[in-house]
Parts: sequence; structure tokens; C-alpha cells
Amino acid sequence: MARIAKAKLDTRTARARLAPRAKPYNVTLAPGRMLGYVRVASGAGRWLAIAEVGRSKTGSAIRQQQKLGLADDLAPADGGGILSYAQALAAAVAWQPEGVTRRNGRLTVREAIKSYVGAKRAADGDAAAEDARARLTLHVLREDGEGNALSGSRGLGDRPVVELTLTELRAWRDALVEGRERSTVNRVIANFKAALNHVYADEHSGLKSDAAWRRLESFSEGRRRREHHFTEPEVARLIREARKREPAFADLLTASFYTGARYGELAACDVRHVDAKRHTLAIPSGKTGARVVTLTDEGARFFSDLAGDRAPNEPLLSPPEGGRWQKSMQHRRIKSALKAAGLPAAASLYAIRHTYISRAIERGMPLTLIAENVGTSVKMITANYAHMLAASRRAMVERTAPRLRVVASKAAKAA
Repeated sequence: MARIAKAKLDTRTARARLAPRAKPYNVTLAPGRMLGYVRVASGAGRWLAIAEVGRSKTGSAIRQQQKLGLADDLAPADGGGILSYAQALAAAVAWQPEGVTRRNGRLTVREAIKSYVGAKRAADGDAAAEDARARLTLHVLREDGEGNALSGSRGLGDRPVVELTLTELRAWRDALVEGRERSTVNRVIANFKAALNHVYADEHSGLKSDAAWRRLESFSEGRRRREHHFTEPEVARLIREARKREPAFADLLTASFYTGARYGELAACDVRHVDAKRHTLAIPSGKTGARVVTLTDEGARFFSDLAGDRAPNEPLLSPPEGGRWQKSMQHRRIKSALKAAGLPAAASLYAIRHTYISRAIERGMPLTLIAENVGTSVKMITANYAHMLAASRRAMVERTAPRLRVVASKAAKAA
């Protein structure tokens, strides 16, 4: 069956460019599940739901098809007999092939995640679906992007959903928080619950209760201290140990220390984003959007040397294999560097961001400038660094407040 990119089917114009034929063009929704489109010589094309339901004796796929309706090639979609691309995607995800059951409630966590990602792709688009897929693959299935098991705790992929227990899910959650921000873990929990709720809502799933994951609590993200931050000498030691093993990762750590930027934000930077003369680094995208970080002289020299005379569109920071730093590529490396530097093993690369904020507060940098540089709000800094702000205020008052120098203590008067 011919396969084409999703972009070739999502607009009337794109579909009109396809050659008429009886064999459908298709888009993969999940392994073995596709949305098909049949282009005809005249009139509107047809949407099909396609599923692989087995293998023949020769090993070829056995497929079932379901007509979903006409495409909105000539007339506006009405959600019934004429479907838009998004409506057809949703219908294809919801369709259940005849003779294919969910094994009386024995579907696995892996199958639940695949079904959820397919539905999310139809509802929210590729970017949201890929973000959820990557997060769940890494933290729930415990696999890399190619389906290989990661070292450490075993994933939940092969567990039947019906057998999940609250105790088991709490143990998974608590192991996940080691070395990670609670807000990050909470996003994983939310994605996982959404995947399980998706299959629980399907009457074909055979699931009788959602109690196990419904009762799974997220972590409180209230006004808490950021757990790990380092002194400047400790960061220097960490970078030195990293450079012995992998200079490219040492550069990433150094860039993080000079900017307080998040990992993904630094990964998105190109050479052209460095302006050494103005002492700035432009962050093209991030959690709070694009921004410009104001650098120290030391930081500007580092980024100028890093950029060199390379092409403007080259990644500013790259892993040893080239290209850009990708999700999760930093986890193993930071653990190795922390161990070599004798720093807490539970820390993460995010600790460098905390270090930037903490040391900047101590040195008296205005909170508005800290917030602008790191891409957050003054409210967040005030809430999460209150203990440090209190100490900084006392030190600042001691250094700068006016003095009379005529008030003697009781002890001095007694003498």
C-alpha cells in the first residue's frame, strides 16, 4: 500500500494534486492502523479506515477497511457523510475492526499508549502527539526512540491495564521523581492518566474500573525550595570533569551556567543567535517564547569562541555525533559528570539553571533582570527562592542601609 506524508492529505489543494487511482493513499495513525484516501477521476475522494488484523501464510498483511465518508473536496464538511481531514482522522482512530477484540480487558499499557497517541494526533496535531509519545515512551515504557529497553527500572509496557494497582503506580511515580523536577513528573503522570482514560472510555476495552490511576496523586508544586544548586567552584569542577570525557557536553554545561537557559532552549540556538559585541544570546524559542539573554564579558567571550566562523544556521551546540541535542540525551551524561565531580547524584542539568538564579540573587541582580534572562516571572522566583531572597535582602541591607554609628549595645554600655 502506498504511503505518503501527512501533508499530502490534509488540504483540498494537496489532495487535488494526487493521481486518481483505486488503491488508497494513507497516513499511519499507529502501528497497523491507517487513514486512507481514495482519489477519483471526478467527484470527491473517499476516506477509509484501514487496520492490519493478521498475517497470511505467506507473511503478507491481512487488512480490513471501513468506509468513513466523502472528503470535503467539493463541498464543506458536515461531520456526517462529508468529512474534513481532522474528522476523518478522528473517525479512523475510533473505528474498531470486526473480529478484533481487546482480549477481554487484557490490553497492555503499550497498546493503550499507542491508541491514545493516535487519537491525540487526530485531535491536537503532530506536535502534541509526538510530545506525548516521546514522554510516555521514555518514562512509562522505559524505551528509547527505537523501541530498545533502557537500563534501570523495568517499564510498564507489557503490563495489562486491568492488572495495574495503585501501589504499583505510586512506586513508578516515586522512582520517576529522582533527579527530576516535580512539575516534569506531573506532566508525565497527566499524559499517562490521559492514555489510560482514553482506553477506559472505549466500551470495547473490557476495563471495569479506573480506580488505580484515578487515585494516583500528582506531586504538590507549591512554594518549595529548588533542591539542587551549586557554588561557582562546584560548577567549575563539574565542567572540568565533563570536559575530560566529552568536550561537547562540557560546552553545554558552560552555556547553561552563563545563561540560566533550559536544555531545550540551548539546543534550539544557532550560531547566528550569538551577538558578542552586544553581549547577548538570542533564545529563539522556549517555555515563555523567544527572548534575549544579556551576558557577562566572560559569557560573551565563551559564546563568541563557540560560534567561531561557522555558518550562521549551524547549531550553536552539538553532541559529539553532530546535529542538535535531542530530548533525554543529557540524562546519562550529567549523571556521569556529577559522579566524577563528587556532586549529588540526584541532581540534574536543571540544577545549573537553579545555580544561575541562586548566585544572581546573592550578588544582588534585580529580579526583573533575572526573570528576563532565564525566561520566567518575578512571581516564580519569589515563590521558589524565598529563603535565598530573605538572606540576600538581609545582606543587602547590611551593606547599603544608612548608619548612625552612635548607638551602643547594652554590653558595650556595661563595660
